[in-house]
Amino acid sequence: MRKSRYGFECLKYTELPRHDIQHLAREAELSNEEINILAENGLSMLPLCGQNPDVLLKNEIRKLLSSKAEIGVRIKLVLFLHSIPGMILKSPSFIENLLIDTPIEMVPVIPVSGQPCSVFHYGIQLAQHCLRWMDKDSAVMVIGMDIAHKIKDRFFFGSAMGDSIIIGCISSLNIEHEILGNFTDTHIIATNGENSPSEAIAKFRAANPTFIRKSAESCLDIAGLNLTDIDWIVPHTPYKKISQIIGDMLGFPNEKIIMDYLHDTGHLNSNDSFCHYKRACTEGKIGIEQKALLVNPGFGGTRGVTILQNIGDTND
Repeated sequence: MRKSRYGFECLKYTELPRHDIQHLAREAELSNEEINILAENGLSMLPLCGQNPDVLLKNEIRKLLSSKAEIGVRIKLVLFLHSIPGMILKSPSFIENLLIDTPIEMVPVIPVSGQPCSVFHYGIQLAQHCLRWMDKDSAVMVIGMDIAHKIKDRFFFGSAMGDSIIIGCISSLNIEHEILGNFTDTHIIATNGENSPSEAIAKFRAANPTFIRKSAESCLDIAGLNLTDIDWIVPHTPYKKISQIIGDMLGFPNEKIIMDYLHDTGHLNSNDSFCHYKRACTEGKIGIEQKALLVNPGFGGTRGVTILQNIGDTND
């Protein structure tokens, strides 16, 4: 088994068409009170896939590999990471056909789920583990994709879910975003998510801040860093109050918690912190050599934390 420094050789998120959240909420038959809560929570637009997700994802894979052709021959595994089982349950051949007519169509694809809102962090952990057993020039592609089944599935707890696709290639070569630390944790309290009994939801909410803090501290320990070494925190984005909650919990300056994109994405399950990190790097908000702690607490009892350093982002 080989130990190496790993990171994203490339990281690409897909810009999807954005739609007015009030219009979508009315279509989902939310009450005026519920619609007002969405606005109070800082939500105004949502990205929607708007087309066949199979075709869209395959095109995004082709685009990435055409811009980074040298990576394609080194990809030995693809991890498809999703919080919502949608595409796989609705189309059992989705994974089987995912890479057909792409430069990596002979590469095995493994779907990974079961950790809502934090599974992309877990995928990074799996990718690094697999790379330790591969040739040193190998790469693992990680795909984070979540598309809501129905309009009503997007709205719960005063928040709204946008559709999302983010694709990265993890390796030990040509690193643009180094993985300094990665930690995932699961301690399920509310076993049926938002449909759990009210007493379970209350118990989870009371315990969750402590769980999030411990997960962040564990990731910092793995990285050999202190919180003072971190330049930015990029959180899960269900609503705007999350920045104050995380800032107070960790004792981190609120102005260094990136919430710039919440209004036009809503939350993106486990993908939002990575989409927003990449966007902030591309726009220059997260500067070269700066470190960001990405944190996604999943409702019910899962948590994922990853620390990335922007070694030299390019607009892929």
